[in-house]
Amino acid sequence: MKKVIALDLGGTKLSAAVVTDQGKVLKTIKEPSHLADGWPGLKQQVLRLCKTLLVEHPSVKAIGVGSAGPLHAEKGVLLDPTNFGWTSKKPIAFREPISKALKLPVVFDNDAVVAVLGEHWMGEASKNSMVVTLGTGVGVGILLNGKVFRGRDGYNSEGGHLILRPQDKDIHCECGADGCAEGVLSGVNFAKWVGRKTGRQGLSAQQITDMAFKRDPEMLKYFEEYAEMMAQFLTGLITLYYPNEIVISGSFAQSHPLFLDKTKSILKKYFKRRDEVVKILPKISISKLNNQDGLLGAAFMAFERKDYYKKYKI
Repeated sequence: MKKVIALDLGGTKLSAAVVTDQGKVLKTIKEPSHLADGWPGLKQQVLRLCKTLLVEHPSVKAIGVGSAGPLHAEKGVLLDPTNFGWTSKKPIAFREPISKALKLPVVFDNDAVVAVLGEHWMGEASKNSMVVTLGTGVGVGILLNGKVFRGRDGYNSEGGHLILRPQDKDIHCECGADGCAEGVLSGVNFAKWVGRKTGRQGLSAQQITDMAFKRDPEMLKYFEEYAEMMAQFLTGLITLYYPNEIVISGSFAQSHPLFLDKTKSILKKYFKRRDEVVKILPKISISKLNNQDGLLGAAFMAFERKDYYKKYKI
């Protein structure tokens, strides 16, 4: 049985796990991401968690890392990550110092790319699929004909920063652009947006979700608007990439009973004419991997480490 370490790094939490080549998660450690001390503090946290797992599983042969971006996967660098709470005018080497310190190969990619790989490996995503991650931010990972879609010079898609509601001055994003999708569709930013609209700032996404599940009319109204905005966001992605499936994952995906049915209904209206000729509207579902698609995708990369960047590049 082959084993690797998988890391799922976001703006709120860091998960580290030992995963087998059959996709079985043997051990998981979750902590809040240590971001207050910048990259030095985060690097020490990553190394500490990996060393803890290596004590119990010394036969691990590689490490896979999915991280919030922006980043450049093949170069192994962070590029001023939007939701880490600090800025950097220069690329920050991630892969090389971790690999050197642990004396193990490290494979590194965007967290949404890693999520779509995890869904393709162990979930329900085909070779033409998309994952939208809803957490601290909004990520978009795209597989086209079994290859990871990237932009110019290998930079990953940052679809979460498509401008969605430029006229809504209550939608703010750490990327610096008001009105972008992440500024309202991520769990963290949805809570901030609702707070600005209601004057009840300080409510968390979980609190707002709980209130809506208890049929609070005000919170239900904001989830109605969320459903509309999600439909608008997905329309752009579907029109551009024609995926067979869109899988929604991440911590805020647990609120899907409050928005997904309406989102699907709106999408059917948007695509009614085109769907009569060619089936364009994809299957849209919630991940069934228990919020582990990021860890599984990171593990998949580690197992494919020898030719990952060549094999999965368009």
